[in-house]
Amino acid sequence: MRKVGEFPGREPAERFHRFLAQEKIGSDLRDAEAGQYAVWVHDEDLLQVASAYFDAFKATPDDPRFKTNRPVAAEADRQAPARRRRMQPNGSAVVTFSLIGLAVVATLVSNLPNGILVTRLLYFSEYMGRTFPEIREGQVWRLITPIFLHGGFLHLLFNMMWLYQLGGAIEALEGALRLVALALVLAVLANTTQYLISGPNFVGMSGVVYGLLGYIWMMSRHSAVARYEMPQQTVYFMVAWMVVCLTGLIGDVANAEHVTGFLAGTAWGFLRSGYIGAARRRRRYKNGL
Repeated sequence: MRKVGEFPGREPAERFHRFLAQEKIGSDLRDAEAGQYAVWVHDEDLLQVASAYFDAFKATPDDPRFKTNRPVAAEADRQAPARRRRMQPNGSAVVTFSLIGLAVVATLVSNLPNGILVTRLLYFSEYMGRTFPEIREGQVWRLITPIFLHGGFLHLLFNMMWLYQLGGAIEALEGALRLVALALVLAVLANTTQYLISGPNFVGMSGVVYGLLGYIWMMSRHSAVARYEMPQQTVYFMVAWMVVCLTGLIGDVANAEHVTGFLAGTAWGFLRSGYIGAARRRRRYKNGL
């Protein structure tokens, strides 16, 4: 955290705070001494750019480029850097709990004596090969439903633990529709890739989990207004586990699911974070100085 500058009143400070948010530069608005209001940036690497904006704002505060309708964060949000707020699933995480419930039920049913009669409908295909026979006949749910089946209690527990943390955070911060879209797209991409590489003998939500991990990782690193928190150690651990699985030491693992989900989620998070647009605007501004 570094202070960019102070303003003699709240209104110009709030306008500048909103402008920085528009430029994907995370900042806090704080009370200073003697009626002054200070703006602090979260990322010290962006201090030089923010300072240049500050100087331009002080010189021409009525410049149209500094006018924005972006709402100012609530007072409680100004008291702590956005990137350091903890991601907490809440009681209204309907999609997260529904996904967990479906996975638990499907896995339990698959272990009943006659469970195979039901779970056969959830596999990607009942036939070896890579010709999509059932899906071409209209059974499109098979593109998604393998994520609800798991190869044992530990497999289920591991995936549901991460789904609760990652999916719950996305649903709490961005809403149910965002999580639904992510889960569906990641499931289709991860399952289809795994099927094309190794055939239909795979189950599990690991591809979706790795995709959610990649999404939050990019949002926590590159979005100036996101409230995600993703410790680097967590990413390192999960990537290391993925590499160990790729070596074959763990046994038969749906590695294509892991890799595809992680790459897709990372790309989605990077694009959604606004990093590219903000970098272009900063470059144009620097070239205009």
